[in-house]
Amino acid sequence: AYSYGPPDDGDPGLGRRRVWPWVLAIVILLLLLAGGIYGYHYVTSTGSNVTVPNVDGSSKAAAEKAIRAAHLKVGKIHQANSSSVTKGDVIRTTPPYGQQVAKNSAVGLFVSAGQAKVAVPYVKGFPLSRAEADLAAARLNPNVKNVLSSQPQGTVVDVSPPGGTKVPAGSSVTLDVSSGGTAVPPVVGEPAAEARATLQ
Repeated sequence: AYSYGPPDDGDPGLGRRRVWPWVLAIVILLLLLAGGIYGYHYVTSTGSNVTVPNVDGSSKAAAEKAIRAAHLKVGKIHQANSSSVTKGDVIRTTPPYGQQVAKNSAVGLFVSAGQAKVAVPYVKGFPLSRAEADLAAARLNPNVKNVLSSQPQGTVVDVSPPGGTKVPAGSSVTLDVSSGGTAVPPVVGEPAAEARATLQ
C-alpha cells in the first residue's frame, strides 16, 4: 500500500528535547572553566589577601621580619617623635595592623626618633613669674632653688642647663632665684686681714 502526503518525521519536539541537555552541559562546562581560571589567577597573584601584623612597639628589625613573614613587603620608613615609644621602636604601621591587604603589598613603618627636643629659653635676669611662663611655653618644667644674691629678690640669677641648650620636651630646668640679701664669699683658709677685706 502506498501512503500519500509528506513523510512522517515523528514528533517535532523530540529533536529539541535531545539538544537541550548538550547545550546545558556545555554552558556548565564553560562556567566551571572560567571559575577555575579566575581562581588560579586569584590564588597565584596579589589578589590573595593577608592580614597586616601587629608590630606596634616592636623594634624596627623585629617589625620588618614579621612583615616579611606575613608575605608582605616593607614599605617606606618614616621617623617621628614620640613621648611614649622608645627611640628605634615602631609607633605604627600604614596600613594599620589588622587590616586585610593584598599579598605582597607594602607596609610602611613609623619609627620613633625619641622625644622632640626644645631649646631652653633665655630667662636669666628675668623675674621668676616671667621665667616660669617662658619655660611652660617651651614645654619645660621649672625647678626653683632659692639662693643668696645681691640681685633683687625673685630675680633669676642662674639657669641650668643654660639658655639655648636643646633638651627633651618635659625636662626640668633649674632656676636659681635670688632670695635677697648678699651672698657671703668663701674666705675659709684666708689670712684674717684678707678675709676681713673681702667681707667688707
